[in-house]
Amino acid sequence: MAITVGGLLTEEQGRTISRRVVSVEGGAIKVEVTFEAHGMYGGQPYTSIGTYWSIARPGGGLYSEWMGGLKTDNGAGLASWRGFGAGRLGTDDERTYRGSVITENATGELAGLDGLLSVFEFSVDDSGAIERRTWLLT
Repeated sequence: MAITVGGLLTEEQGRTISRRVVSVEGGAIKVEVTFEAHGMYGGQPYTSIGTYWSIARPGGGLYSEWMGGLKTDNGAGLASWRGFGAGRLGTDDERTYRGSVITENATGELAGLDGLLSVFEFSVDDSGAIERRTWLLT
């Protein structure tokens, strides 16, 4: 069985809403970030809200866990998602993460996302601007 990355599922842009230090574990800071974004799925505009926490590893690697939800702008579809990923600090303190996410409880215009496993790329800079894209795994 071969697993391949399929077409682009979602694409969104937004801003961080809050950041807070959750703990310090073994000298590494665990930071929680909440964001809100606007995007498109199958031509349908939606709003998403999500939270992730991230821990810096020795050498600059980042481990993170994610959760959130989507709502179509007209209210005719809902979905929740969760996942995990790894990242790195980039230039100008931009952080980029890649990982996997599963979408659940999708209804209405977002029902096509229900139960889908996808991969994501997420970037955030120090100004709080975010970009997130997901691609279907087949």
